[in-house]
Amino acid sequence: MPLQAPCDWLTFQSAPKKGIFIQFQFSNKLNAPVFQKQKPGLKQNLVYQAAHLFYQSIGKPPKIKIHVQKEIPLGGGMGGGSSNAATTLLALNHLYQKPLKKEALLKLAKRLGSDVPFFIDQKSKIIHGTGDQFLVAPKIPIGWIVVLNPKDVISTVKAYQAWDKYAVSLTKKNQNVRNGTLFEQPKTWKNDFEKVVFPKKPRLQKAKNILLKEGASLAGLSGSGPTLYGLFRDKKSAIKALENFNPQKWIGWITKEYTSHGNYRS
Repeated sequence: MPLQAPCDWLTFQSAPKKGIFIQFQFSNKLNAPVFQKQKPGLKQNLVYQAAHLFYQSIGKPPKIKIHVQKEIPLGGGMGGGSSNAATTLLALNHLYQKPLKKEALLKLAKRLGSDVPFFIDQKSKIIHGTGDQFLVAPKIPIGWIVVLNPKDVISTVKAYQAWDKYAVSLTKKNQNVRNGTLFEQPKTWKNDFEKVVFPKKPRLQKAKNILLKEGASLAGLSGSGPTLYGLFRDKKSAIKALENFNPQKWIGWITKEYTSHGNYRS
């Protein structure tokens, strides 16, 4: 689901000469060396690749400057890079008077990564397949959300490799969970990555337990981690839960689901 925070901020400006020019700026919360090391090269960055694909699709030479203010932890399992790629496609399409229909944008998004299409619609969804098949999720009251990052990163590729070794095949029950058929039963939600990530990073399991002890109706790993989340009925409980975590060792946010989409300023 899209959140109000943390979120990256992307600014698009016409460039005086041909090319795709990208500038990255990290927020103070991401000043730890572990995050700085994750910064990709220009052509390996999904924002660049999305812009390149867009201009290639509309048959025009690129002339754009993109400033990326990073607030989402790199390698945190929150889809920061994928959401930025989708945002780049949507923003450029808006700036050029929408030459591409939604179906074309989804095809470009799929070429960029299996979870990039998820962010084109900017709504909570139930995901199928490799991430390119989805249904809009039923509205469920979420309340307040605590988001926690242990100032650490996990390689998504390595997390999938670890899971593949752990479970060569899924049982029918687990497959149903993955396909979202149990979505309306929050007590049964789970993240299979926890089985392979928590043993290697036990403080994540301890943090999840603290969130649950503090009253979270649901807590767990976001994506392949290491970011965690906890769902709380009220803001006061969320604030109290976050107080358990030393800001020297954890980055924390208290947020809600983001429900306003498609806002652009030309």
